Amino acid sequence: GGPAEPVAVVGVGCRLPGGAHGPDGYWRLLSEGADAIRRVPEDRWRDFTAFPPADAHPYGGYLDDIAGFDADFFRITPREAAVMDPQQRILLEVVREALDHAAVPAGALAGTATGVFVGISAPEYGQLTGADPAAVDPWAPAGGALSVAAGRLSYVLDTRGPSLAVDTACSSSLVAVHHACVSLRTGECDTAVAAGVNLLLSPAVTVAFRRAGALAPDGRCKPFSAAADGIGRGEGCAAVILKRLSDAERDGDRVLAVVRATAVNSDGRSNGLMAPNPAAQQALLERAYAQAGFAAEHVDYVEAHGTGTPLGDPIEAGALGAVLGADRDPDQPLLLGSAKGNLGHLESAAGIAGLVKTVLALHHDTIPPSLHCERGSSLTDPRLRVVTEPEPWPRYGGTAVAGVSGFGFGGTNAHVVLEEGPPGLLPVRPAEEPAARVHLLSDLDVERLRDTAGRLADRLRDRPAHPADVARTLAGRTGRGPARAAVVARDRADLVDALGEFAAGRPDARVTTGERDRVGRGPVWVFSGYGSQWPGMGRRLLAEEPAFAAAVEKLDPQLAPECGLSLYDHLSSGDGLERLEVAQPVLFGVQLALAELWRSYGVEPAAVIGHSMGEVAAAVCAGALDVTDGARVIAVRARLLSGLRGGAMAVVDLDDTELCMLAQDFPEVHVAVHSSPRQKVVTGEEAAVAGLVRRLEGRGRAARAMRVVGAGHSPQVDGLLPELVDALSGIRARRPRVPVHSTVLDDPRGDCLFDAAHWAANLRRPVRLDRALASAAADGHTAFVEISPHPVLAGAVADTVPGALALATLRRDADGSAAFAGQLGSLYAAGQRLPVPPGRVIDLPLPRWRHVRHWWTDGRAARTEPLPEEPPAAVTEPSSVLARLTHHIAAVTGHSPSRVTPGTAWTDLGLDSLMAVRVRTAVEREFGVEVPLRDLFAAVTVEDAALRVERALPRGDTPVRPLRSTGSRPPLFLVHAAGGPVSVYRTLTERLGEDQPVYGLERIEEAGTVPEKARRYAEAVKAVHPDGPCLLGGWSFGGFVAQETARQLTTAGREVRLVVLIDSVRPLPRPGLTRADRIRAHFEGFARHVTDAYGVRLELPYDELVATEDDAARIDTVLRALREAADVPPAALEHQRASYLDMGVGESHRPGGYAGPVVLYRATEAAPHTVRDPAYEREDPALGWDEVCPRLQVVPVPGHHLSLLDPPHVDEIATHLSRMLAEPSP
Repeated sequence: GGPAEPVAVVGVGCRLPGGAHGPDGYWRLLSEGADAIRRVPEDRWRDFTAFPPADAHPYGGYLDDIAGFDADFFRITPREAAVMDPQQRILLEVVREALDHAAVPAGALAGTATGVFVGISAPEYGQLTGADPAAVDPWAPAGGALSVAAGRLSYVLDTRGPSLAVDTACSSSLVAVHHACVSLRTGECDTAVAAGVNLLLSPAVTVAFRRAGALAPDGRCKPFSAAADGIGRGEGCAAVILKRLSDAERDGDRVLAVVRATAVNSDGRSNGLMAPNPAAQQALLERAYAQAGFAAEHVDYVEAHGTGTPLGDPIEAGALGAVLGADRDPDQPLLLGSAKGNLGHLESAAGIAGLVKTVLALHHDTIPPSLHCERGSSLTDPRLRVVTEPEPWPRYGGTAVAGVSGFGFGGTNAHVVLEEGPPGLLPVRPAEEPAARVHLLSDLDVERLRDTAGRLADRLRDRPAHPADVARTLAGRTGRGPARAAVVARDRADLVDALGEFAAGRPDARVTTGERDRVGRGPVWVFSGYGSQWPGMGRRLLAEEPAFAAAVEKLDPQLAPECGLSLYDHLSSGDGLERLEVAQPVLFGVQLALAELWRSYGVEPAAVIGHSMGEVAAAVCAGALDVTDGARVIAVRARLLSGLRGGAMAVVDLDDTELCMLAQDFPEVHVAVHSSPRQKVVTGEEAAVAGLVRRLEGRGRAARAMRVVGAGHSPQVDGLLPELVDALSGIRARRPRVPVHSTVLDDPRGDCLFDAAHWAANLRRPVRLDRALASAAADGHTAFVEISPHPVLAGAVADTVPGALALATLRRDADGSAAFAGQLGSLYAAGQRLPVPPGRVIDLPLPRWRHVRHWWTDGRAARTEPLPEEPPAAVTEPSSVLARLTHHIAAVTGHSPSRVTPGTAWTDLGLDSLMAVRVRTAVEREFGVEVPLRDLFAAVTVEDAALRVERALPRGDTPVRPLRSTGSRPPLFLVHAAGGPVSVYRTLTERLGEDQPVYGLERIEEAGTVPEKARRYAEAVKAVHPDGPCLLGGWSFGGFVAQETARQLTTAGREVRLVVLIDSVRPLPRPGLTRADRIRAHFEGFARHVTDAYGVRLELPYDELVATEDDAARIDTVLRALREAADVPPAALEHQRASYLDMGVGESHRPGGYAGPVVLYRATEAAPHTVRDPAYEREDPALGWDEVCPRLQVVPVPGHHLSLLDPPHVDEIATHLSRMLAEPSP
């Protein structure tokens, strides 16, 4: 940047009289010489005066519709839209159109140094909404403030650069352009939006101007005409998108014109406040052209202020002649014109309307005519001439150069110097192009997408365009809304056909749509293991995808020295893949090339997972290994494995709970791959594996033997490991740049050294794909892309992470450019952001707005009635809370109640902080409870907000806490753990999915035994769920109470479909230990823990504690001592107290027999308990429950007691439990 840095105009938008909506419509109006002056719309002045004065001039340049606005698109509530100045609304739409015209994704501006500069002067709507103080709306001040016109644009776009509303009367918008260019040149902003808007709502100014004699009788401006007799007022809006020219060239933008200089000054004390100053105008022009560096005689055209007044036009012409007419050849006159002849005087938007006209004239290489000079021109200087017919740019200096003037009636003058874009600036299309492209659409809903698709098809059918340019332009318009469509096409005809099918609502394989974000934090790349290869893989991509071919060409010399083969040759021929020592290196190379292909389209992994040999490619793509080191690992691994003989492998449907059976009945069979909780790959001697396959097939279970040379991930490879470690001893890895969820380590998130020892473990240990997938899911990942020539892991992903998006890269029967583009399109439709591809920005139809009328005085009486003061309502049913909350949201926002559904996203309703406060006030009045504002803001949907209100309701006598109160399945009631709240089950609730209702049963201290607690809980369950089956469960102590509650409910005739015990350990009897011994041992252990945790010695009266009969009194004595010895938070002390009392209740309970189904999720690791108690250190798998629960199923879960409800362990529990709950009841 710098003071002389040229500024590029890369996009324009406008809404002007005469139906000129957008640059195409405006250029048509200008080039046809259309006159847009009309009578004032019939209802325009009704809100300001019932009887306009007789001298209220009835003609002007008026827009067709100023009340219509697409509030839904901008997530603005109907209530707020009604009090928003329509100038703000039009600005929102026109600026968005300008960004789409520029093909600059609006979402890409969020958080950036983008400036917003708006010229605006007319405050009339604010006068309307604020006219009656008794009826004023809370949103009226922001809706009517001119200063908010720029601020609202910055808010909607989330831009962080300067944001200014400029009011210098008729020069406002050109002054806004000046500030935008200065901001760009100084580096204050990197992109700028400059706009101007003006609406004529009241007749007051029109009457004043007419009484001053300033208005033309016919309402028309006649710039530089012999018939000039005053101004005609007009309204409209225009906007330009500006960048530094160097940035526009870098970004491949279309440069419509270049701003070479801008200047602003003031008339000072002229012949009157509103009288122009000739000297000031001359000084302005001299400064602008000196800054631009253009000789006066090389200026071709000036889009003049040109209001058509007998006073103003001659002064302006005189200044132009004095500065730009000097030394000019009479045969090369300065050409003049003004859009005011077409549109009227748009006042605060006049300058930018003239600027856009001049930009379009440069872009189209034609100067359009200026109107109303039929009777001749008023110009007396032969060096000046008004353009009265369309004519080409004269280019007196070899380059088309123009100026644009704007003068404010308060004395502020502005001038902009424009030049045509540099020749040869168009982006160069790549010499090699893919055989198919993906074309991106997005909007608020699918219906809008279909409408746009139909209009695109019509345009492309009539006016062909290069496919790369269409894809580039459409990609620059993404981010309009949650609905997305990706259209894959090989050429224009294919695209037109696919768009037409989509527009007609017919399914088409070339079109993929999506309406919610399933990608979330980004895709996880899952690299398959051996087995996804096939002869011919990659061959079509080599021919059809330049990025893939370039990657193979780069990889070939990197793989050859280590692997002894040519990747390109094997892909071209398809030979040798039946040999493991060839197939694995080639597959490795294909995976790396496919990863580069994804990256060439702007897709990066958020994390990586590698299945067996796939972990080598994953490590390379994560940046932990060089390609050459990865090639060495693969080559050594493949060479050693190819020498194995014997052994067998099979893919079997085997549940985690059946692994104990496998170890007992088939000790010679080992699990080589834990693909998912219900599918495994087993290995072992051929006879043993065949026996397992026969048994499973006999039971109707899926089991399939695999063709392998030898059995990896089994004892058979033990003899290979020393040689492998020795051969890879020189491998040196780096810390990965991308998170790796390893299938080798016990903890998938553990640090991977990727050294020789790691690769030995990778070959020998079982592949824990299930854990790696669950780990990634626990980190919030919801999308998985398999990097392989054919998908082999999609089932494992679906089984382990239900509801996740699982995409392939290629398929055996769909392996060309179009197939890959389809997968890329599917990822985009699921929410992946993609960068704009190479190509040129071209003119294509813009998406259409869906206008709904929003006007302050429409139904105003109904709107201003205050909410009735109602007494707090007694609400017991969750649906009542939802219904009442929906009513209040609709009342506050102005949405119809049918628009506010339980699943409606909070953000889609346009709720802001003020509305949230009003909703909260209504809720607190309705229900008599306090709801923190942050809780309402944290809600995702209306239903979520209703649940938050429910939780705040007075508890009364019920211990039931809804964790998710909706869903079609039988509800699951989870009893609190010892001393703990039921909020510990929140993650499990989320993982179980939206269809599973879950309720927590909070602690009841006054119930002193497990049976008494169970009785109270059974009553609570009946109250909430009086009929139908239910499920009960609990973690640790909660499991004891859940089992007893189930006993009591089934005895009473209720169906309990399942009891869920989460590591509930029945304490072992310790016959040699007295009660006193147990109490002393427990508190001695507790004192040691306090010393370790707080560094203080806890002195306890052990004899007194043993003598105390009451458990509550005993723990209170201990906690008093702890409070005096250490600074322990009160909440922690209360938890210790409640936990101790609950554990005492649990230890005194002897569970009775229960014949119903029970599942026990048993931790497999020792827990780091604060106080060790041998009574809870059981080794038996059932933890003692098999003695009382004959229908017990034990599910081992890796992890310890305290970690089971945290990721990744809770994911394994949720996955297994979801399957059980989804199964039909027997």
